[in-house]
Amino acid sequence: MRVTLNGKPKELEEDITILTLLQQLGLHPQQVAVEINRDIVKRESYESHILHEGDEVEILRFVGGGSVTNVNAIKSIDYNVPYYSFPLPLGEGQGEGCPERAVY
Repeated sequence: MRVTLNGKPKELEEDITILTLLQQLGLHPQQVAVEINRDIVKRESYESHILHEGDEVEILRFVGGGSVTNVNAIKSIDYNVPYYSFPLPLGEGQGEGCPERAVY
């Protein structure tokens, strides 16, 4: 079955749950927020919520960081799962390939 995962097409097995998808991606359920078709799914539903053909899945991970008033939007990594940080200093040339990249 085909879904959209963080803006990109992704082939998945039929009857896969959010929890199984997170496990396949190597993500811990307590460290992410999941949105299906623009609705946030509660963590306690990850094990029972089955994905369907055409679902739009957004997975967000959060990381902490330093302080800065500048906001830098950077590409996502790791299966296109963006990281979010409050706030993180990134100077010129920083952030590429770095898991602590800030996206707001």
